[in-house]
Amino acid sequence: MVYGGSFDPPHKAHIELPFQVLDGLPAERVVFVPAGTPPHKRERCLVASHHRLSMLQLALRDKEKASYEIDTFEIDHEDRVSFTVTTLEHLQREMGAEARIFFMMGADMAVTFYSWYKPHRILELARPVVILRSTETIESVLSRMPVELSRASRDFWRSCFVDVELMDISSTELRDILATGSISHPKLNAYLDSRVLEYIREHGLYLNADN
Repeated sequence: MVYGGSFDPPHKAHIELPFQVLDGLPAERVVFVPAGTPPHKRERCLVASHHRLSMLQLALRDKEKASYEIDTFEIDHEDRVSFTVTTLEHLQREMGAEARIFFMMGADMAVTFYSWYKPHRILELARPVVILRSTETIESVLSRMPVELSRASRDFWRSCFVDVELMDISSTELRDILATGSISHPKLNAYLDSRVLEYIREHGLYLNADN
């Protein structure tokens, strides 16, 4: 199962949620894909990719090695915008044409899915796995998808939703707390791995825009 994200910083929901989802799928491992230059986040500067990669590696250290891998395709090509379809084509080449790929996304991403670059090609490469927030229902999400979607397409998307217990953690809130220099804030200790928090402290991340 492919799980992409900025991981800026990687918090406990980033780590625990995909493994919860994996338990219910015919899939062997989680493939974490740290973002290079996501088309939807160009308005915000991400912390340098080598820091985000190092933090993700630290956050995953207690997980069984066979249950995950980190693919650096996007950050290895961060001179260009990272499109999901390009990453999935790369992963299919790596895994082989017979590999069955699942692609994990939030419900908000499903709503905008058909505005992505080559959405139909994405569906040829991978099956979406959509995470539902507690404030939403499957039907409320489907109602916000394009009205021209066929009944068959809606039935397909309806089958892609999974019900898991979500942690209410906001990366934006964590970054805002870190920007104040309050490294001992209780939310940081609750939601970030201690090794990640120590790495942030050592490197002075999130205190300014030059990391």
